[in-house]
Amino acid sequence: MKKILVTGANGFVGSKLTKLLKEKNYEVISSDITGEVAYQGNLLDSNFVKNLPDVDIVINCAAVQYLSANIPWINRHRYFFQNNVEALKNLRSSINFFIQYGSSMMYKENIEGFYNEECDFANNGIYSESKIATFNEYQKLGCDSAFIIPSIIGGYGRKGFFESLSQMIKLYNIVIMPGSCRNITSIVHVDDVCALTCTLLEKKSTGIFNVASDDALSINAWVDLITKKLETKVFKIRIPLFIFKILGCLSGYRLLAKEQLVMLGHCHNLCLKKTKKLGWVPLKGIKDIMEDTF
Repeated sequence: MKKILVTGANGFVGSKLTKLLKEKNYEVISSDITGEVAYQGNLLDSNFVKNLPDVDIVINCAAVQYLSANIPWINRHRYFFQNNVEALKNLRSSINFFIQYGSSMMYKENIEGFYNEECDFANNGIYSESKIATFNEYQKLGCDSAFIIPSIIGGYGRKGFFESLSQMIKLYNIVIMPGSCRNITSIVHVDDVCALTCTLLEKKSTGIFNVASDDALSINAWVDLITKKLETKVFKIRIPLFIFKILGCLSGYRLLAKEQLVMLGHCHNLCLKKTKKLGWVPLKGIKDIMEDTF
């Protein structure tokens, strides 16, 4: 039985993936800064990484994003690059297979709003810039590897944007809409992300793979689904997107990330043709994701 190291095993994706791998009878070694893991420590600490047991496979779920706790208001660029890029450098070792996660926010914006694995990347903000740098480091690993690019991930335990929408509706029966919010955006359930990871692991498939649900809806439609689930009515307050862009710029994109503003202005739909050739199919659609997120 090959040994698998899952980093970031206490996180949103990492915790679900670790559980799934154990259910499939893999020998899993878990690592994170906090939580009930086998090895607790920081991947930025080279001594900690050196003392981790030898493994055949690494699945790197360790990363920070805009939903992460304790993101500093100053030195944010350094914070993202340390945790997303420098930590990966320390993981280079004599392993047989490596799986890394990116983000659909890495893709360079195009008019069609449709993205496959051949599309160019672009630094759309601090987060996407760090993820592109992560991809560049990932390419230097020197072993078989797979790079997963998920759309917005939802599911049980998810916080952030969806939680904000639901709380606004619950408490005030209103929701503030940045622009029309009618652009189609891909979303994926965390279970489907984990299932694809296991498929890549089993087939030892290499390359870049998108992951999303088969259906995609606009934020406007998401609000309607949330409202229906909560069995209430909501008043939608639409504010021109350019106002949010100004506020984002003035706040140094701390109130609303630059990548989020880019995605609000255009459709953002992931092509799954290459991924489905592996035999993987998403099992949960938008309604399932919304049900499990709240």
